[in-house]
Amino acid sequence: MESSVFYPKAKRGKATFRRIITAATKVFYERGYANSTIADIAAEAEVAVGTIYIYFKDKYTIYYQVLKDFQNQIREHLNRNIKEAHTRREKERAGIRAWLEFVLEHRRAYEMIWESLYIDRRLFDDYYLSFSEAYRKGLEHDSKELVNVDFETVSYILMGIANFVGIQAMLTADIDDQKLDAIVDSVMLILANGLFKKQS
Repeated sequence: MESSVFYPKAKRGKATFRRIITAATKVFYERGYANSTIADIAAEAEVAVGTIYIYFKDKYTIYYQVLKDFQNQIREHLNRNIKEAHTRREKERAGIRAWLEFVLEHRRAYEMIWESLYIDRRLFDDYYLSFSEAYRKGLEHDSKELVNVDFETVSYILMGIANFVGIQAMLTADIDDQKLDAIVDSVMLILANGLFKKQS
């Protein structure tokens, strides 16, 4: 897939490439993949249709790049927000909080990610496999702080929690920082103590 994308080196080319990606993201957000055309993207980017073909083979290739770009944005946002955290607990708390902030700012994030399942299952699989792999490495790095469990499974558990409390945040009326903190506090309480009370 990488070979179907031309990554420019010149400043002007990079600016045009970025403009196309930004436009495509907006078009895919608003219309969905199936209802979007290269002409729509060109119009939004204010470039000729032929210009798009200089950089991308087809609409699928544009979508691939948009999804990859979106994944990078998420990772950069999370990494930026956990860089001051020292313990695994602090990293998880900061990461969940950062994810909630991200999805509230990008309210169609889930549609963008999950639509890939219907466009090409490989894109969807790669998205979560790569996130899981990065997550697993982070957990292994902090393994001394954690119980002895399979870290790959834990990565999916934690991604699942983040995914669905993100939906909770989006569905919460009049969401504010206090409500966000309450959601994160509940998650961290369960992670620290477990969900079930000990039997007497």
